[in-house]
Amino acid sequence: MDGLHFYEGEGKSFLSHDDIEFFSSKIAIELSKKIKKGETAILIYPAGIEFVLSFLACIKAGIIAVPINPPRKNQKINRFSSICEDSSAKHILTTSEMSSIYRNILTEGEGAKENQSFIDTDTLKNNKTPLDSDYHLTFVDAIEKYSNNVAYLQYTSGSTGDPKGVCITYKNLKANIEGILDAVGRENRPLSWLPHFHDMGLVAGICLSIYAKFDFALFSPTEFVAKPARWLRIISEFKATLTMQPNFAFQHCLNNVDENSLVDIDLSTWNVASNGAEPIDYFLLEEFTKRYQKLGFKASTHRPCFGLAEATLAVTHALDQNKIRHIYVDKSELKNDLAVLAHRDNGQVLVSCGPPINNHRVEIVDPTTFEKCGERAVGEIWFSGPSAAVGYWKNHDATQETFKATPIDEPQTCFMRTGDLGFMHEGELYVCGRLKDMIVIRGQNFYPQDLEQIASRSHQDLAAGNCAAFGIERDGREHVVIVLEVKRTALKRLDVKAVLSSVVKAISDAFEISLHDIVLIKPARVLKTSSGKIQRSANKRAYINGEFNPVGSLSDEEIKQEPSEHKTDSEAILCAIIEEVLSIKNVSINDDFFQLGGDSISAITFTTKVREKLGIDISLETLFEKSSVNALMGSKHSDAEECTSLNAEPDKQHIAFPLNDIQYAYWVGQQDSQQLG
Repeated sequence: MDGLHFYEGEGKSFLSHDDIEFFSSKIAIELSKKIKKGETAILIYPAGIEFVLSFLACIKAGIIAVPINPPRKNQKINRFSSICEDSSAKHILTTSEMSSIYRNILTEGEGAKENQSFIDTDTLKNNKTPLDSDYHLTFVDAIEKYSNNVAYLQYTSGSTGDPKGVCITYKNLKANIEGILDAVGRENRPLSWLPHFHDMGLVAGICLSIYAKFDFALFSPTEFVAKPARWLRIISEFKATLTMQPNFAFQHCLNNVDENSLVDIDLSTWNVASNGAEPIDYFLLEEFTKRYQKLGFKASTHRPCFGLAEATLAVTHALDQNKIRHIYVDKSELKNDLAVLAHRDNGQVLVSCGPPINNHRVEIVDPTTFEKCGERAVGEIWFSGPSAAVGYWKNHDATQETFKATPIDEPQTCFMRTGDLGFMHEGELYVCGRLKDMIVIRGQNFYPQDLEQIASRSHQDLAAGNCAAFGIERDGREHVVIVLEVKRTALKRLDVKAVLSSVVKAISDAFEISLHDIVLIKPARVLKTSSGKIQRSANKRAYINGEFNPVGSLSDEEIKQEPSEHKTDSEAILCAIIEEVLSIKNVSINDDFFQLGGDSISAITFTTKVREKLGIDISLETLFEKSSVNALMGSKHSDAEECTSLNAEPDKQHIAFPLNDIQYAYWVGQQDSQQLG
């Protein structure tokens, strides 16, 4: 019997397709009594079956679902509040187990509104109400019934203060699923660990399999981060044929999987690995293939793709091939917007993201003149077809700018502007950059202005608004650098380490990402236009070329030095684990894990390594609340009166806590940039 297998720990739950349709219809009936068709509802769920049923129930009831990243304790929830306000959602759907937790988090953070009600959908599926013709319909029936209506809003675009909800209609969803099926095949056993609220996790991880009635499997992204070997083991056990993930997943396996633990793993059934959400690293994929080919993995399994939420999901997708299609181009000519083929010894390698999905078009257009570009000429990637969303929720101006673009030589056709740069070669798309200043970390998009606003106001000695945030590439990955001006009055008395710590903590609290570098400079040194706008690209060049004369920086090793201190054996081990996880030196027992650059992903890695090396469980909730070694140990070095020992309250060490399911989201995803390629 085919259906949904949800892996959790060493066990799993199963729900057949018939049960999925039945229970989601039951929930749809009850929701229709509380929420009108066409109204919006926020969905906040941990990974699992309940999210799937709730989302399908909204689809069947004509309720516009708004799936978002679950909030966590001690996290700033500005974005949640902004999405609630923008979507006009009066109802929050979740589970009875998580309802009180989320309610408390949102109340403490002033995220929930008085007129918002919580609905525990898991209590609705066993209602005694008989199914009637309006709701006793399948997922496919619902798509046909509501065809032109908005099915859900994907909040992956827009800044924190100005979120943009992409309006995905039922017709959009069907067209994109059909296009993906044409690319990956119509007989598959998919497996996904991607966050359910992420466009790739939602469309390719869930909707695709329910639409096609695939036997499919899901498991938590938190579990993938903690135990990437578990992903490979489930692929083998489930005999998965199709997965979807960003580049990060392959790197994570190479860095954190012990090959000796995989002796009984068989990856020969794995035929398609749809790779998107961040720039694709050819050499990384080659390394992954080389390491795991002895377990049956094939080079032809790699299938790069490109897309974004504004296109529902996929724009292009590599087809069946013997190897990863790639070319080498002349680096200097690429700067002149030309992809001139070159020899591998002096060229830059670029990976093909495949042709456009069936019944859709991609054009490369000059973003200034709106003229179409020729073969291997670099321009903005424009997309047209039935998967292109109808626009942004209640945002006419942004909709016109993004979704109603017309080339000069084809004024009768509207295209969607992706904001990404690329070129076509032999009918396939090659992505080579971004038109905008967007920063992409593990597939999740960050607006530099959001980072700048938080960073420049994190300490009283910083000049608010006078800073530049940008991404730089190191080791094939994008990292965040922030350049900030110090107030003139603070220069002589500046406590550099205190300022850097404040910036790191503020960014970690607000966005759950770590910073590659922070550069503190004198007043009037941040590069701006004549009208006062931040020139991020110019500041990035100045940073790379070493043109700033900083008064302090995060990359200065002297700033990170700590005086020697006495550590117990356990404290020394914990400090060493932090140093390993965060790739830093000289961690003190009083250093805050998150101020050192830790984020939710590294937190999972840290707790996993502590369990492996010390046999001690530290819950993620505990780490967020007691984020230094000193606080975790409850040792004599602490000045705090209340500190929890690692071994205290064993009955509470495994309390589940709704950590956001991976900020990538996608990691793994927020877009308006490269989301799938």
